[in-house]
Amino acid sequence: MLRQVFLLSASLSLFQQAALDIWGGNNMDIIPPSALTQSIVVGGIYLPLYRVFMIGTALAIGIVAVAGHGKDPHGRGGARDRR
Repeated sequence: MLRQVFLLSASLSLFQQAALDIWGGNNMDIIPPSALTQSIVVGGIYLPLYRVFMIGTALAIGIVAVAGHGKDPHGRGGARDRR
């Protein structure tokens, strides 16, 4: 199966290059947003700013999930509150 995937990928690359050779193509420069090119230093390690944002978002979701554990999503209290 893996051999077939590699063979398909190689043949698609050859077809793509043949199409570019026959019909030509324009190279387009893609300029990333500034948030994707900036980095900050944390403990001597350079971290991309977008990765810091992703980690912060994941932590916030985890905190909300833990804080909401055992509660009814409709705000009526959880099973522990019922008597």
